[in-house]
Amino acid sequence: MCECISFVQPEYILVDTPDSICKPPKVTNNFHPDVYYRNADVLIIGEAKTINDIDTKHSRNQYISYLQECQFFHGKAYLIVSSSWTASVMFKNLLKYIKRINNFTTTVIVLSEAGIPVLTI
Repeated sequence: MCECISFVQPEYILVDTPDSICKPPKVTNNFHPDVYYRNADVLIIGEAKTINDIDTKHSRNQYISYLQECQFFHGKAYLIVSSSWTASVMFKNLLKYIKRINNFTTTVIVLSEAGIPVLTI
């Protein structure tokens, strides 16, 4: 379900944590994703949300920004989002809606908090 992982070189994954020396770069509309990976052929943007933060205005703007960044990329691009198992259906429905109204074709992978792929949109 998560074929994008086979392309990844772990040493180039940028993660936004308090201890990170190299944080993910800003993408379209100046948002910093939680996880960022890019090489010549693959772009992966990752974002984790709590159940209360999935459907806020700020979060919706982030998703649109990340999906735009993926659309502009020439190669394979993925948006990977993560939240609790119970929030995964809500996350899927929201991102499916955002993709549809904006004509985005990027693959979105929804992970549970355990990192298990739950859905692919």
